[in-house]
Amino acid sequence: MSQPHVVLPPPFSPPPFVARPPPFAQPPPLAQPPLDWTIDVGLVTEPLLWSGYLKATGLSALLMGSLLSFLMVVTGDPAAIGPMWALTGIAVAVVVGLGLVVAAVTMGNRLSMRFVVDARGVERHSIDRRTRAAAKAAIVLGVVSGRPGVTGAGLLAQSQADRSAAWSGLVSARYHPSRSAISLRNSWRTVMIVFCPPRLYATVAARVAAELAEGRRQTRARRNPLPGLLVRTVVTVITCLPFFALPYPYELDLFAPILTLCFALAALWLVPHLGLVAIGGLGWMWFEILMRGALDISYSRSDQWGPLLITAVCTTVLVVLIIGLILGWFGSGLADDEAELTSDDRPDSE
Repeated sequence: MSQPHVVLPPPFSPPPFVARPPPFAQPPPLAQPPLDWTIDVGLVTEPLLWSGYLKATGLSALLMGSLLSFLMVVTGDPAAIGPMWALTGIAVAVVVGLGLVVAAVTMGNRLSMRFVVDARGVERHSIDRRTRAAAKAAIVLGVVSGRPGVTGAGLLAQSQADRSAAWSGLVSARYHPSRSAISLRNSWRTVMIVFCPPRLYATVAARVAAELAEGRRQTRARRNPLPGLLVRTVVTVITCLPFFALPYPYELDLFAPILTLCFALAALWLVPHLGLVAIGGLGWMWFEILMRGALDISYSRSDQWGPLLITAVCTTVLVVLIIGLILGWFGSGLADDEAELTSDDRPDSE
């Protein structure tokens, strides 16, 4: 009997791979065009500007007054605390008054600014060159006169003149419809106020809200750095205290310890490289200590080594802290904020 003929199927070969989008995939959203406008803001008549200025001035005066009061108690002169606070209040009033006069007369109560809001973040440019000149003059005056507060104010004003804030470094926004303004915040402070023409406010506010709520964006905003800054502030003050209480014959004039302490705090809160001035102050004070010790016959007495040993340990800690700030081991206030808010793909401002 003949066998039935069986036809075998051809060997299975998978179909060629064709890349297809997954089901229900949505096309990528089209990039929205940037919003770009120029606006004149009143320096004296804009409460959002003056509230920030008064807060910064008052906080600086409070911190400096508290520090000086503490130093007066340590140096045995508590009776001078009252007059010192009176002078601090007068100084703040003079500074605020001069600011009003400069804003109203020199600047004509007008600050011209340009804003750009796009997919990367927000840019702000100061069009008025007088603002740049005033900031540079404050920096030079502060360095020459040895006043870190003036230097810090100049650096802060210069950083605020032209700056950018990437969405990845922002956390929230506060909306001020009555002022047609939006305050952009990172994890601990307001970093920029966006002023809009009234006709554009709704559009800009909606764009800002949408960008901040964008779930696909990879945020890199740091956690609140304020606790760490406060701890390092206490460490900085403690490490400078021995220079105010050295026994005979090593007593120092108050200028050098105060200058060192102020610039060390400015390095912590503003720009780390201001700490180089503090390191120079430490070197100068130790030069005076060694010279006075070499000229005094009691230099070899054992009771003189205790305060000097404590001062040496504190000096080492302070130098390590300053070097750590410069090298990025520890966070700085203003400088770290600027690094956080700078977009990696944003070109430098001209």
